[in-house]
Amino acid sequence: MKKSIVITLYQENLDNIKTFSEKLTGEGLEVTNVFEFGVITGLTEENNIEKIEKLPEVESVTIEKIVQLPSPDDDIQ
Repeated sequence: MKKSIVITLYQENLDNIKTFSEKLTGEGLEVTNVFEFGVITGLTEENNIEKIEKLPEVESVTIEKIVQLPSPDDDIQ
């Protein structure tokens, strides 16, 4: 199952963020956003997350939590 992740790069890698996002695409990440301040978001299979975390350019990887609120028309439990 695909997970939505947020990747934060080390400061020294900001000049190469576009190249690195292309590298992540090759690693199986569907890049959704590239922010010049060092953050890349995307979707990837759960088993790819550990491999991405180990890349030397990556400071951290966070799995986005999805919260779904009930419709305002739903009954209160």
